[in-house]
Amino acid sequence: MRMMQGMLEQLGFVVDVVDSGVDAVVEAHDSCPDLVVMDMQLRDVPGRQAVEWLRANPALRSIPIVVMTRNSRDESDLAAIRPGGWLRKPASYHAIESIVRELFG
Repeated sequence: MRMMQGMLEQLGFVVDVVDSGVDAVVEAHDSCPDLVVMDMQLRDVPGRQAVEWLRANPALRSIPIVVMTRNSRDESDLAAIRPGGWLRKPASYHAIESIVRELFG
């Protein structure tokens, strides 16, 4: 996650890091970020559940979400949770930059 944080900071983002899906939803509600990067493997809830909570909140619904996955099984669930994009772990700087450009132009 530190590598992802550094890469996003190099792209100009101010990054807040949390260590659980519940904390991510609370932080997103409190700060209304420009982008959420969500790992599908979380310590407290499935990443899919956390993304669904974000999408269920009208104030957060339009925030682009990039999901990170190592598991090809997760990829089949991605259409159902409507992320802005997804990256396979470990993600390269080029892959992160590419998805950010795709989402923000």
